[in-house]
Amino acid sequence: MELVRYIHLNPVRAGVVESVEDYPWSSYHAYLGRKKLTWLTTNWVLAQFSNRRSTARKKFREFIREGYGEGRKEEFHSGTKEGRILGSDRFFEEVLSLKGEKVGSEVTLDQILERVCHSYGIEVESLTSAGRQHRLSEVRAMISWIVRETKHLSLTKLSQRLNRDISSLSVSARRLVEKSTLDSHLSKKMEELKSAFVRN
Repeated sequence: MELVRYIHLNPVRAGVVESVEDYPWSSYHAYLGRKKLTWLTTNWVLAQFSNRRSTARKKFREFIREGYGEGRKEEFHSGTKEGRILGSDRFFEEVLSLKGEKVGSEVTLDQILERVCHSYGIEVESLTSAGRQHRLSEVRAMISWIVRETKHLSLTKLSQRLNRDISSLSVSARRLVEKSTLDSHLSKKMEELKSAFVRN
């Protein structure tokens, strides 16, 4: 989903247009149902936001807009080892096999959930509760941020696991980063948790 947003915002980042809606050759309009592109499949992406087409398009539009201001992301231009491959697990293994490389051990979503929840002294099951307690919100934001920083994991899978909108998780992760610039304790906690999973 981050890659989809990044691609749609390329014309904005390049200074070609001020708004993604102003770029006439973008598939953005097809995702919103304003243009018909027979070669483009939008169902999978829109389904990540909602099963209702109108709701999915609205949330997709919000998700794209939330990316304004983001700069160049190196992970989409280069990579090392497993991080350079985007695709399904099967495709991932096939590519590495063709290159004569082996799939290394990778951290799982469950491991991240358990580790972060343990550090906050809460149960993993509480993350799916409907409540919006500040503590639970911070834990979800922390997990979202770590998942976003972990190349082989995705916010899509996390949103399905926690029964939360992918756009909400993305926003919470961004806000956590912003908050950490003013909170040294939070910043230290983020780096400690991230270092347990993410390897450069």
